[in-house]
Amino acid sequence: MDYFNINNFMPHGMCYLWRPELVGMHVIADLAIALAYFSIPITIIVFLRRLDRPIPFRWAFIMFGIFILFCGINHIMSIVVLWVPIYYLEGILKLMTAAASVATAVLMLPLLPVLIDRFTRIEPEPD
Repeated sequence: MDYFNINNFMPHGMCYLWRPELVGMHVIADLAIALAYFSIPITIIVFLRRLDRPIPFRWAFIMFGIFILFCGINHIMSIVVLWVPIYYLEGILKLMTAAASVATAVLMLPLLPVLIDRFTRIEPEPD
């Protein structure tokens, strides 16, 4: 079977009966979500580069950035498949997002006691 032959599938927009208000609503929502997701890794990169000193758990910030970047890419793919039925590519990207998500979640679990310990030692700011 030719998995990447787009002639074997219908674009997702057909499910919406190509109704402009429905297609447009999904495009606007997915685009807004993707842009928000893309801004988070950029913020993390700027934060890590501007910090004057080494930051503990730098890898955790990077993992979150990768995970969130993939989430944004998936929303862009949701827009693309409205017109171009590249569902196998979409599935591959979802698998990559799943891998990044699971890896981030698993790697964060052992970090939890350390973070709780560090944050309980921080003096609260006066009101």
